[in-house]
Amino acid sequence: MNDKEYDRAERSFQNVLKYKADADAYSRLGRIYFLRQDYDKAEKEFENALKINQNNIAALNDLGIIYMYQQEFDKAEKVFTIVYQMNTNNQNVCYILGNVLSMNNRTIPEAISMLTKAVSLMPTNIQAYVDLGNLYLKTGDKKRAIAAFEKAVELNPDLPGVKAQLDNLK
Repeated sequence: MNDKEYDRAERSFQNVLKYKADADAYSRLGRIYFLRQDYDKAEKEFENALKINQNNIAALNDLGIIYMYQQEFDKAEKVFTIVYQMNTNNQNVCYILGNVLSMNNRTIPEAISMLTKAVSLMPTNIQAYVDLGNLYLKTGDKKRAIAAFEKAVELNPDLPGVKAQLDNLK
């Protein structure tokens, strides 16, 4: 989308909202602001959407991503935990929540659990294996770190950084 299309879409959603408070319109308006990297406005619109429909997964997900961008990991964790409770078998939700949890040293075991679930739901998620390997290293579990890195390299042999890390571990 170019700027003119964003402007037109923004005006359209604002016009809808003049006549009716609509969670989807707020969420989509928030998405426009998010894509324009105006995170404060986006956050406000996602929160407006959630006042109307607290189960609006799109608004929750995007709000959580904004919190991650703003490095507000505790807020992101709360939001993605809600999304996870609504979507326990979605590998993307498990992966994102695992990453959010990994930002906080007190929740490393939970992060490992979420990333393990993510790879069980989508065994080809290379980045999840790399992230798991890094978390295992953080906890001192060299054996599991090696296994996770080896799985990532098995899925994509063109990972020089991971290969170098494996060589250092062996």
